[in-house]
Amino acid sequence: MATHAAEVQAVASAGSASAGSNADANILVLVTDLSTGEGVTTLAQADFTVVDHFSPPGADCGFSNNITAFHGIGTGAYQISIATHSTKPPAGGCKWVKGSYLGQVIVKTASVQGQAAFLLAIG
Repeated sequence: MATHAAEVQAVASAGSASAGSNADANILVLVTDLSTGEGVTTLAQADFTVVDHFSPPGADCGFSNNITAFHGIGTGAYQISIATHSTKPPAGGCKWVKGSYLGQVIVKTASVQGQAAFLLAIG
């Protein structure tokens, strides 16, 4: 089966995350088949990669591939929760800091691929 491009859109929300907490933040990802315009509904958590690229000053931890919850809605929409983590966490553990985190969601299977950027604002 040939791989074809999908339109991927991503929007982030702080959810329960706030500066000084380690609660989850949320990303809503929409995946659309470019050839049919229909939502891609067959994806699993393993088909998603989340990458943090830029963090606010003072952020000692990132969130790359730290997906803590995943739910496909059945319409091509996927709810992903992420949390901070680090291979060498600071004393007291990983906490969000106030500011803007820039991230990327990559969707890749044997038949579908696409990517999108998102901004996660923590207050």
